[in-house]
Order: sequence, then structure tokens, then C-alpha cells
Amino acid sequence: MQITEIEQEMLSQGYKNHRSHSVRCRFKAILLSSQGKQVKDIASIFEVRTRTIYQWMDNWEKDGLLGLLTKPGQGRPPILSLTDSDLVELVKKKTAQHARSLKKICSVLSEELSLPITRHTLRRFLKKLGYTWKRFRKSLKSKQNPEEYAQKLEELKQIIQLYKENYIDLFFADESSFNLEGYVPYGWQPKNEYIHITPAKTKSNNVFGLMSLDNRLEAYDCNGSMTSAVIIAFIDDFASRIEQPAALVIDNAPIHHSKDFELKVKQWKEQDLYIFYLPKYAPHLNPIEILWRKIKYEWLKYENIDSAEELRTQLFEILNSFGKEYRINFKELQEQKVSNIFA
Repeated sequence: MQITEIEQEMLSQGYKNHRSHSVRCRFKAILLSSQGKQVKDIASIFEVRTRTIYQWMDNWEKDGLLGLLTKPGQGRPPILSLTDSDLVELVKKKTAQHARSLKKICSVLSEELSLPITRHTLRRFLKKLGYTWKRFRKSLKSKQNPEEYAQKLEELKQIIQLYKENYIDLFFADESSFNLEGYVPYGWQPKNEYIHITPAKTKSNNVFGLMSLDNRLEAYDCNGSMTSAVIIAFIDDFASRIEQPAALVIDNAPIHHSKDFELKVKQWKEQDLYIFYLPKYAPHLNPIEILWRKIKYEWLKYENIDSAEELRTQLFEILNSFGKEYRINFKELQEQKVSNIFA
């Protein structure tokens, strides 16, 4: 088959750039024919029948470049279609059941539909549905009591509103520990090069914090275990220094529900410090969790820490500078589903 230089250039560009694989094959087949390749050899390359190659050549002779394009309505209809609502629901159902294995999803769909579903086909279809491959998230939602959660959330909103109107002061309390064992933050690094962090088994720095939404922080450290007696002593000290009625929001850890602690709740109320317990299994409603996360994954420079002493020094520099050098803007925390109640 003879072709002109212009036709050769057009076919070459189409073979390189056309988005359709089948169209690129046709362009290449005509180029190979012009170079003297036999029809049977071309058919072997593209794994089609010889009459298919002859058909491509006839279309080229008749309509030129346009004859090689796939016309509307031609080609194999898609195995998985977005317009088939029952099929879409089936794919979503099987994907939810076997979310960790594309191979397994293909297998059960192929059996259910009596059609061969490849991983490539399924992957493209899932992307069209808006699915992505990403890490699972931990959630305690299944353990929550919906009625208790709704009631507590509404009460928390009312407390925050009283704080915003300057009727009360408001703090969120929690415990956390810091060591050199488990925190590996993300960071921009050259390809195939890594910033190294030296893990070490060190004694944890246990901290009890009371944080306000305007970035005030009262932090207490503990050399031993955080017991109910220790937390009571910390809150006693805090209660002795409040200047107006205040609410203290705290979670349901066992040490916050000991007999001694519950007796102190009544005494603190007489000092105008009111304890509000969050609903169970709802750590996302305690914004001091954001503070701990930022310290561990953003503010502590683990790449520059080699010892427990250096960790402790950096940690307390951050705690002492919170509200000045280190701040949290709750209005910008879009990733928190309920962050708007704190803004």
C-alpha cells in the first residue's frame, strides 16, 4: 500500500496521540502495510483476523483517515454502564462487602452477572462512580448511643453559646502522652530520599491539659501514671484560680468517673466550676484532641530529636508557647465534621 508523506505524518501523529486504543491500532496497521508488512503478519501483531485488516485497509482507501475512526454507535458496548441503576447498586454493594480486594470484587461480579469482569474494567468504572483507593478510617460511631449523642451535642452547643455571649468561661480537658516510639509525620522529601527519625523506647511524658477555644492552655505534667487522684489535684489547682463561672468539658475515661472524682464534681460546682461529660465514644467533640494531634504530627520536630530530654524540652516549649507562637484557628478546621460548633 502506497501513502503520501502527508498521510504518513497524519497517521503517525494519530498513532501517537489518539485517545482510543482501537483507532491507534488501525493507524499503525496502515503504516505497517505501507512499509511492506504482509496482512497476516499485521493481523498477528494486533491479534485480529486477516479480514479485519483488509476491512481497515478498505476503509482507508475509501474514506482516508476518517474511515479509520470509530463512528458513533460502533464498537463494543461497555460491560458496566452508569445508566444501569441496578448494576450500579450491585457494584456498590459488592464493593462494600469486599472493599480491600479488587480481585474478589471482580470474581463475585463475574459470577453474579455471568460476564468476565477484569480488574482494569472495574477500576475504571469505580473511578467513574467517584471511588478512590484510600486508607480506612477508625470510627467509634457504631458504639455511640444515638439518643444520648444527640442530647449531649445539643447541650454542648448551648454551653458554647453561653461562652460566646460571655456568661461563662469554657475549657476542654484531656490527657495525652508523648514519647519517641510511634509518631512518624508526613513531610515533603526528594524522590527516593528520606528524612530519618530515630525511634527509641523512652519514658512517656504524661500531660493533662485544659484548653479554651481562644487558645489559652493550662498544662500539667505527671511523672507517673495519670490516676484519678492526680487529675483531681490538677483540677483542684485550676478551680482555685478561675475568675468567673466556668464549664469544663471532659470525656468518659474511667478515671473521670471514680467515686472520689464524682464527689469532687459537686465540690467544684460550689466553686463555680461545672463538669460536663461528653457523650461516650465521641472524642471528635473534644477540640483539645486537635491540639494533641498538632503537637505530635506538626509541631514536634522529631527529625531533630534524639533523646528523651530533647523531646521533653521541645514539648514544653510548645506547651508554654501555645496561644502565642502556636495557635489553632478552629474556623479553618474543615476536616472536622462538627468543627463549626467550635468556630
